[in-house]
Amino acid sequence: MATLRDIAAHAGVSICTVSKILNRAPGWQSYTPTCVARVQRIASQLGYRRHYVGVALQTGRTDALGMVIPSLTPRDMRNGFITSLISGVEIGARAAGCHFVMIGPGTDGDILANSLRVLEEGRVDGLIVPWFACRGTLVHRLEHATKPIVIIGDAGATTQPVVTIDHAEGIRQAMHHLHQLGHRHVCWCGTRHPSAIEQQRYHAFTQAARELGMHTEALRIPIPAYYEMADVISAARRLVGARAQQTISTTATICYNEVIALGVYAGMRDIGRDIPRDMSVIGFDDIYACLASPPMTVVSHMLDELGTRAVHLLLRMRDSSTAAQRVRGQRIIVTPKLMIRASTAPPPNL
Repeated sequence: MATLRDIAAHAGVSICTVSKILNRAPGWQSYTPTCVARVQRIASQLGYRRHYVGVALQTGRTDALGMVIPSLTPRDMRNGFITSLISGVEIGARAAGCHFVMIGPGTDGDILANSLRVLEEGRVDGLIVPWFACRGTLVHRLEHATKPIVIIGDAGATTQPVVTIDHAEGIRQAMHHLHQLGHRHVCWCGTRHPSAIEQQRYHAFTQAARELGMHTEALRIPIPAYYEMADVISAARRLVGARAQQTISTTATICYNEVIALGVYAGMRDIGRDIPRDMSVIGFDDIYACLASPPMTVVSHMLDELGTRAVHLLLRMRDSSTAAQRVRGQRIIVTPKLMIRASTAPPPNL
């Protein structure tokens, strides 16, 4: 098997240069792209394979990034949001040349305790924690970790760095889009017991309506406990269908998420109404939206971007203790993007 010495001889560089480039050791970015490409090409041609245990002993790094994953039930596995978030982090890790490791509960069933143990034992270089794994007071358990941690989502008060999206900006984009189309009466379709994230979005909805001079109403859908996606669609379908049979002036609906929006689609279809001719609809997330009929205008949750940004931040913290201290308490806000598709159009009276 080829050695670092073989690669260095063929590439015309030092063994130290080869080691830094192939192991992505601190300082490897200082080499020219041409030099990096040449070393990597020759290593591939000679069939070089890294010895990860040896590299880890030498550098103190595993090039493995962990993500805390609660025990996933069959319902969770059918939840496209969770699986898309996992995929977003994996894509970011792979693009950075790292392994991706999902960490669940240990023998004691404690997810965070097991994840922190794996981190502190050096089996991963850093830990990405989604907000749903550290809700409420659990977040304080991350505060004293000595190795890099990044939280994805709205985790509340923490001194760990957080990567999240600007929920309010996404709703503002949606409202401005409807206003430009000519809509002046808009409905919010959310849940009966809104989460903190939904409350943020609804507040942005009402604030944008005031600024734009738009009239609003709100529909609150009762979501059953331990719900499946089909349960949410059915609940929204019944409520929207009943409301749409009444005389209303609303010409557009913004939904807390795209699953509720699919229920709006079904409810309107039940009573012979067309989207977007009779009602424009906007969802939030962009997991199933492009598969709807018609394809749904939606605020994208930017899961790939969140995953990539979290991975890059984690690697900065790993590679520099100064950077790790500098980013403590930072909140990196990703701006969502309004994906305009076929579910929005001017209101029928225009």
